[in-house]
Amino acid sequence: MAFLIAQGPVAYKLLGVRKFQIAYLLFTNYNMKGYHFCGVSMKDPIVITPDDPILKSLNFRPHRNLDRRRVFPFLPANDEPQTMEVLTPWGARLTVTKGDMLVSEVDTPDDVWPVDAAIFDKSYVIVSPGYCIKSAITMLVPLTDLTEGDEDQMVVVHSLEGIQTVRAGDFFLAKGVEGEIWPFPKHKAVEVKSPVE
Repeated sequence: MAFLIAQGPVAYKLLGVRKFQIAYLLFTNYNMKGYHFCGVSMKDPIVITPDDPILKSLNFRPHRNLDRRRVFPFLPANDEPQTMEVLTPWGARLTVTKGDMLVSEVDTPDDVWPVDAAIFDKSYVIVSPGYCIKSAITMLVPLTDLTEGDEDQMVVVHSLEGIQTVRAGDFFLAKGVEGEIWPFPKHKAVEVKSPVE
């Protein structure tokens, strides 16, 4: 196995691969500052979609959100592009569509992620201008339950806002009010989620 430390897209160039070939790379956060630890992996990633039958066999547990978050709608003018791509705090590139909500932690307002407007209405409550809390219960299961305990296995998750590839050991699989799924960073779950008894 060959290893290197590189920053962002540089890793792709140094390994001589294109972004769509990332399925053959282990690509995990090294220090949350844009550096990544990369190694060639021979395992294909596991692909999971919202209608995948395996979801029924996973032991999802209910969690409630503890923190309030910043929020603002994406409302471009009619003569502006009606979608935009955002880079999430966990490195995924997701598409925001006019009317979607952009959510962030209070202390990191520039690290946003999109939430579909209909899902936001069912899952969040505005508590003051520009601030919300997640009112809906989020179901969580460690992604390693899907990978038979293999923390290094890459998993491709098809969320409403786009496809995200993550390392199983660093994420939970989250399931929302409409059965939508997304990867949820483990370190964030410890900070902002509390199991519901």
